[in-house]
Amino acid sequence: MSAMSAPLAARLFAALGASPAFVDDVLGDLEELRAQPRPAGMFSSRFWYAAEVLCALPHALRDGLRGVGLGHVIDWGQKALSAHLLLGVATLVGGGLAHEAVVADILVEPNAPLGLLVAAVLAALMAWCVALGYLAAWMERERPLIVALATALFNAMLHILMLWPTASDVGAVVIVFPAIGALLITAGGLWRALRRPASRRLA
Repeated sequence: MSAMSAPLAARLFAALGASPAFVDDVLGDLEELRAQPRPAGMFSSRFWYAAEVLCALPHALRDGLRGVGLGHVIDWGQKALSAHLLLGVATLVGGGLAHEAVVADILVEPNAPLGLLVAAVLAALMAWCVALGYLAAWMERERPLIVALATALFNAMLHILMLWPTASDVGAVVIVFPAIGALLITAGGLWRALRRPASRRLA
């Protein structure tokens, strides 16, 4: 049993905007290669197919970006910004309610569990990033994963610009936190993109 099935691989390629001809060609080649005898081993039996799909992703991305113009880029930027704004408003409303219900009670305790509060904040930030990627991919039908990647890049650049004035104080945090956020946003977009087949663009 391979770690990744052909339908899942097809969804992944389609989420990058790859044409139906590209998807069919790659999956056909992979099926031919899988039929050939290979050395026995856990990697060859369980992860070979997934590794081949990952190697094909840059080619799928290149195929998905074929014919992309300035209008597409502007549209993706608008969707990335819209996802930030919508989730930001929801965060303000939900955060205010959570503060009144939970955080305020914790802070007034004489022995406030600071570690628990920090863990809750970090978990909320991680969930926010995943939700942002999911929302951005939900807004796009043809290339949802590309929009999620654009959102991750936009979010990372925004946080780097915000943290840059304090770079001498926070050091590697300037790069590490935005990078982790970008990975989580991409994961959220991937989650959404793989939930259903994306609309394939015409070849």
